[in-house]
Amino acid sequence: LYGLVALAMVTLMLLPFGVARFFGSAGLLMAAGLGAVSIVGLFVLERPGLLRRLPFSKAKKLADALGASRPSLRRRAELMSLGVVSHLATALVFVATGLALGVEATPFELAIVGNAIVLATLLPVSVGGFGVREATAVALLGTVGVSTSDALLVGLLGYLVAQPPALIGGALLAAKRAHTQTPNSTHVPQEVTPPRPMVAAEVTFTGSPA
Repeated sequence: LYGLVALAMVTLMLLPFGVARFFGSAGLLMAAGLGAVSIVGLFVLERPGLLRRLPFSKAKKLADALGASRPSLRRRAELMSLGVVSHLATALVFVATGLALGVEATPFELAIVGNAIVLATLLPVSVGGFGVREATAVALLGTVGVSTSDALLVGLLGYLVAQPPALIGGALLAAKRAHTQTPNSTHVPQEVTPPRPMVAAEVTFTGSPA
C-alpha cells in the first residue's frame, strides 16, 4: 500500500513536466485522480480503522493488518520516502536508457514515459510486464518523434538494466531469511538426575525363616 501511494505521488510530481503532452486532457484527469488517490491513501494509512466500514472482507483484513503492525510515524515517513525514491529511480532508469540510445526525447519526457511504463506493468494482462512495457514505450515515445525500434529498445533495455540490482537484492533477502529460519543445531545436554539413595527402611528381605 505504501508503494502504491508513493507511485501516485510520483505521477502527480511529474504533472508539470509535460503529462498533458502525452495524454492530453485525459492525462490531466488521470494525474488529478492519482493525486486524490495518494491523499486518500495517506489518510487511510493514518487511520486504518476506516477500512472496516467498507463491505469487503479484504478491506477488513487489510485494516487488521495495518492496525496490528502499524509502524511509528517516523517509520511511516521513511517507508513513504523510500517508495517515492524507488519509483523515481525506476523512471530514471528509462531516462538513462533513452539518453544512452540517443533518442530524440528530453529527460523529462523520458521520465514521464518511464513512470507510465511502471503504471502499465501493474495491469494484470501480461507475464512480468512483457509486451505491455514495450507497447507503452512505443506508443508514448512515438508521439515525440522517436522511431518504433528505438522506443522498443528503451522499454526492453530499461527493464534489463534494472534486473541485476533486483537479483542481487533478492539473493541477499533470501540468504537473510534462510539464515534466520535455520534451527539452532547446538546440542544442549539434558540434566541427569542422580539416583536417589535407598534408606534402610526401604530394604526388604524375602525368604523362608530358618
